[in-house]
Amino acid sequence: GASNASSCSLCPAGAYSTGTGISSCTSCPSGTFALTEGATNNSVCLACTAGSYGTGSGLSVCSSCHPGYVGVTTGGNNTSVCLACLVGAYATGSGLSVCSTCAAGQFGYVTGALNQSYCVACSLGSYSTGLGISVCRLCPAGSYNTGKGASTMLACAICGAGVYTTASGASSCTSCTTGSYWTGAGATSSAVCSWCAPGTFGTGPGLTACIGCAQGTFASGAGGGRVAAC
Repeated sequence: GASNASSCSLCPAGAYSTGTGISSCTSCPSGTFALTEGATNNSVCLACTAGSYGTGSGLSVCSSCHPGYVGVTTGGNNTSVCLACLVGAYATGSGLSVCSTCAAGQFGYVTGALNQSYCVACSLGSYSTGLGISVCRLCPAGSYNTGKGASTMLACAICGAGVYTTASGASSCTSCTTGSYWTGAGATSSAVCSWCAPGTFGTGPGLTACIGCAQGTFASGAGGGRVAAC
């Protein structure tokens, strides 16, 4: 048998012994770890922190959740504690407990995103006002947006006189046809475009007013599109 204390070994990190004359150390349970050697009680066994887990007993270090995943609970003993970041969020490193969110004006399209490159700017005709968005909102009919990455509905400009949009998410307005005009704003249908009255004509699309025939000319029909109509 052992003749002196020098033959006794310290319990390794991740284990402890509570009394004398012990032939083996007790391992810290799964979901915990211990950093120090020679521990004399289980108070050295610490719960794995959020963002990590311990799958076996007697650990000196816990495993980290992978990038794209986060852990929100302590003391996890398997990978089920690591949750994929939701669409619109990402985790760039390992062992994280909180996902970062895509900024306003962007949207996310996958779960478990690894970095900010998975956040995409809202396309023309749309916007997003909050963080961590998975779908951008469309500018309403009667308005349009010509820039990407809009972070407010104020980026949706109202279609002015002579033009309209019939659907949401437009990047430009449609002009009233030649020979017609519209004096208002925010139109959602071509029905607002009125034909030029007899005695007037329009020189192109998107007019806000028709032009009267010159002295000595006339136009008997509505919707004249050029001077020759007079």
